[in-house]
Amino acid sequence: MSVSLEIYEQARNNNIVLYLKGDQLAYVSEEGGFPAQLKEQIREHKDSIISFLKQLREKEQAKADPMLITPVDNKTLLPLSYAQQGLWFVDKLEGGSSQYNIPAAFRLRGALNIDAIHRALDALVERHEVLRSIFVVDNGEPFQRVMPSERVAFPVIDLAEMEAAEQQAEVNKQVVQEMSKTFDLSTDLMLRAKLLRLSADEHIMMFTMHHIVSDGWSQAVLVREFIHFYDCFCKGVASTLAPLEIQYGDYASWQRKFYDEQALDQQFAYWKERLDGAPKRHSLPLDYARLPQQKFAGRTYTWMVDDRLRTKIKSMAKQRGSTLFMVLYSVYSIVIGRWSQTRDVVIGSPIAGRTHPQVAPLIGYFINSIVYRSQWEKDTSFAQLLEQNRVNTLVAYDNQNIPLETLVDKLKVSRELSHSPIFQLMFTLQNNETSELDLPGLQVESLGGDNDIIKYDMEMEAAELDSGIQFLWNYSTYLFNEQTVESMAESFNVILEQIADNPDIAIEQLKLQRSARHVELPKLEAQPIHLQFEQMVQQQPSAVAIESEQGYLTYAQLNGRANQFARYLQAQGFSAIDTLYVDLPHTQSRYVAMLAALKLGASYSYDVLDASSDQWRVTETGSHTSSPKEMVMMYELFEHYDQSNLYDVFVSVFNDALQYGKHSLSHQAVYRQIQSQLATQSINHDAQVLLSPDNCYVSASDWLGALLAGAKLHLVQSNEALALAIASGAITHATMSAAQLASIPWQPDYQVQQLCITQADTNMQLLWQWASAYEVRSILNVGPYSYLSQVKVSSEQVFNLGVMSDYQPLLVLHESKQVAPVGARGRLYLQGDTSDAHIDTGLTARVLADGTFELLASPALEVSSQQLQVEQFIARQQYVEQVAVTDDNVSIRYSRDCEDVNAALATLIHIMKHSLPAYMVPEHLLPVPQLPLLQSGAIDRKMVKQQVAFWQSHIKAFAQLPVNNLSSKPLAARDKVAFVLDEQAQQALVRLADMLSIDLPRALCVALTIAQSIHEESKIVSHALSGVTVAHLVEPVRSVINLNQLDEGLPITELLTQLSAQLELALSCGAVDKSWVTQQYNDYHNSKQDSLYSLEVNFEKPENISRLETQKQDVNVAGVVLQISTIDLHRVKGEWYVDTDLYSSSTISALTSGLNAVLPWLTRQELHTLVEVKQQLKEQVRNRMRSAKRKFKPGGIRK
Repeated sequence: MSVSLEIYEQARNNNIVLYLKGDQLAYVSEEGGFPAQLKEQIREHKDSIISFLKQLREKEQAKADPMLITPVDNKTLLPLSYAQQGLWFVDKLEGGSSQYNIPAAFRLRGALNIDAIHRALDALVERHEVLRSIFVVDNGEPFQRVMPSERVAFPVIDLAEMEAAEQQAEVNKQVVQEMSKTFDLSTDLMLRAKLLRLSADEHIMMFTMHHIVSDGWSQAVLVREFIHFYDCFCKGVASTLAPLEIQYGDYASWQRKFYDEQALDQQFAYWKERLDGAPKRHSLPLDYARLPQQKFAGRTYTWMVDDRLRTKIKSMAKQRGSTLFMVLYSVYSIVIGRWSQTRDVVIGSPIAGRTHPQVAPLIGYFINSIVYRSQWEKDTSFAQLLEQNRVNTLVAYDNQNIPLETLVDKLKVSRELSHSPIFQLMFTLQNNETSELDLPGLQVESLGGDNDIIKYDMEMEAAELDSGIQFLWNYSTYLFNEQTVESMAESFNVILEQIADNPDIAIEQLKLQRSARHVELPKLEAQPIHLQFEQMVQQQPSAVAIESEQGYLTYAQLNGRANQFARYLQAQGFSAIDTLYVDLPHTQSRYVAMLAALKLGASYSYDVLDASSDQWRVTETGSHTSSPKEMVMMYELFEHYDQSNLYDVFVSVFNDALQYGKHSLSHQAVYRQIQSQLATQSINHDAQVLLSPDNCYVSASDWLGALLAGAKLHLVQSNEALALAIASGAITHATMSAAQLASIPWQPDYQVQQLCITQADTNMQLLWQWASAYEVRSILNVGPYSYLSQVKVSSEQVFNLGVMSDYQPLLVLHESKQVAPVGARGRLYLQGDTSDAHIDTGLTARVLADGTFELLASPALEVSSQQLQVEQFIARQQYVEQVAVTDDNVSIRYSRDCEDVNAALATLIHIMKHSLPAYMVPEHLLPVPQLPLLQSGAIDRKMVKQQVAFWQSHIKAFAQLPVNNLSSKPLAARDKVAFVLDEQAQQALVRLADMLSIDLPRALCVALTIAQSIHEESKIVSHALSGVTVAHLVEPVRSVINLNQLDEGLPITELLTQLSAQLELALSCGAVDKSWVTQQYNDYHNSKQDSLYSLEVNFEKPENISRLETQKQDVNVAGVVLQISTIDLHRVKGEWYVDTDLYSSSTISALTSGLNAVLPWLTRQELHTLVEVKQQLKEQVRNRMRSAKRKFKPGGIRK
């Protein structure tokens, strides 16, 4: 019990009543009934008794009226209001900033009473305790402490002696400095003032307050009372303002008690449900990448809506029981949604927060922010959305008392320095009371500062004036440019005009611009493609058209054979209504077949058919089906047909030429592509054009365009041969994917004149390197549509989709097929052969003000906007050749120049943390030697996901790997041990490959796994593989770790099948950096493995062994390396490179012997399990030992 309470109770026991008369202590007692000792105690503890009685009075008043705010003791630490606590937290989070400064500057002309100004400031600070409160921390919690009233610092800076220009420059400087100067909340007065003297009758007055003690309403109070005090001090009269009943600290204390946890939880339940599933950030496309820490510099775009339109809008709102606020907010959310291509928009709006009548005359931070969420469906009308928002707005008003910062905490929204939580867009309809600074005897002019401050990404303010509605669209200059905001403002106005006349219009049908960008297909005097080719044949019949490993064909020879094969197809019943599926290797025959189909007015395709498909098909060897529509490409079958052109076959430019999935391209469409290609590449009859195996299938223009230009086509059989072709010096032009380019060693002295690269947006560093020596263009190919846009690549300059082709116009459309405004997100379409035909590219993009296209996302490939931004950022970093982001994982291929992948990853992580917002920094980085590809050359993201999942599960599954040692000894310094399969083992290997339907390298790896298990007497076996070909990889696998845990009880056939499947999974998904895998394994299992394997098998065929021996050593080199030099049906041989400091050569020879011994047993049907195989091998060894003893026993029989 406190001393004050004890004295109070003792007085009551003596029939003495202690009470307060005003703020003075008084008492009532019976005459002579006041003990002297009690009197002495009361005198001694008078102040504490007064404080106690005040608290008692407040409690009684609160019981009578909980809404009543009563004064509290301002000499104690006072709580912060909920709103203040939010600002205090932001200030601490950002280390102090000027974003919450409320500055004002005025030019004063006339006789200024400086002393009256100063005294008026003093009077304001004395009257409003909040202006002299500081913010301190006690036991980890923030409080405000009211400081004694003192004179306000009021510096006067005399600039009267300066020249006019110098004076104005200094004024501008002083105003900007004052506006941007930060407050120290723990020590500073929350009101600053400064006066600049320009002359005897001209001054600049500057005020700055911190938002933690003020809001829009407070500014009006402050101005009004400042004018009053200044006038009083000028006239020498006393103030007539009534004393304030309460102070802001009283309100904060009351708020904490009235809106306790229980009361706030009731409102929180509403907000939790309302914001469930809401987007964390808006989806507006940004003109500048978001920074890791938000910048608060902004600008304002201003426009007016005239009174005529205002009247129509308000009339429409009234008819629907809505307010102007509800209409404008709904339109704002539609602009954001349509520009973002989303139907779920979250916007904040300030609310005065002065619901309590006692706080009206106070200066303080009462404002709160309400969160509004607009959601609509495809067919929702504006009127329906307005009604939804009307209802939701009214319910939100009923739940406005939960402070935004408390809502953030309760929703567990992560706070990031890059943007505000819950919403980043603000809408305000100004209705605060305003007061002009009208000082007696002075002309006052308000000055605007140049350092506009913005707290959110975008803030729209609307205010009703006599002439209409004024709109101020504030935007962050670190995220948006003025052209974008101006275009959005046009969308806002256009929507207002439409809904004013027709509120029932569907939201998705609302126009967003007054005049849409219109494109037309250029008229081309096109002939069918094959006729144009025949004209080139006439011009240069003896020129080489195609050169390959099989030799070459001149233009006349290619044309003649195509004519012969066309007549052969006719004889089999093939006609213009059919499609020829070309299933041929990349040889001259492929082009003969495709040209033949075009000459008959038919189309060709390369879709793989199943064996039962009843379609026209040409193959190399036949035997796929017994269908009469399947033909074999053998010259002997059609060499007797006429080689002349087929003049009797009529072909229109509208005939289909190419079938690709659901797409059909006419001769005219292909010709447009060819024109686009020739406008991008300078191809003529001197050009040597390289074609990779897939280019001619996917893109018709790549081969037809070259032939129509009279160039020579160079065919390569595989992606590995691309590098050899480029290095040969014969190639001048090439079109390939970025992944294919990454497989070619960079050299500055190739003879290449132009490179056109597809799928290049996440390969910037790679293209920059090539652009330093060659002309490189990034082109957009989508499915069979090629050269849709192009951009010339320059070193260190970020590029995107570039400009569209004149011959193949591109459009960014919204779902309703409306053309999107410049800067708005939409779906990228290709204009078809007619104005109403649009071909969906599957890409999300936008048109920029300069007419170029920017890729924003690739939904068809499951690449979101955020993932694309991360990919493009990483692609610009040193040594990065390819990158793919899937979920929270990033797969990165580094160039051969990167000597330390782990160090490169550490550097990348550091750069990302300092350059990207925290939410964009990926959780896992996965270095890979290569990335899986689709046929188009795009990264196969589904396979990338499988890679990530494979290693996440694989690392966890193998908890107890045997110790594996690394070697730092170069291969040239190691012992060499011959590796050869004997004849019996060789035959068994061939049988094993046939039994498992795999190639010989894979069969050898399966057998080696079992041999290793037996040799090492371990059920867990690991080794690394290099040089094995995998279908979806451009190059053979550089390096993959093959981990296996053998189940010796399985039937041998099942075990072999299991090992084969595991090997294929490892080859498909396991191509990752070996040192990275080891590090991840050690981190997960808390182990200290140097490597996850000690043996590596290399199937790559170097030009000579010396190149292998002298190649640069990796930090993760196996102690034993098996280099296979020959592997075919007749022979398998190679050499072991053994670090004898770690392993003996005899041990490795024993492993070879074990492999030769085990292979024949693996294909024998009489053995059922690996245990039986081991038993047979042991018996075989014992028999050999017994035979050896008999052979060398004295007196024994010699054979």
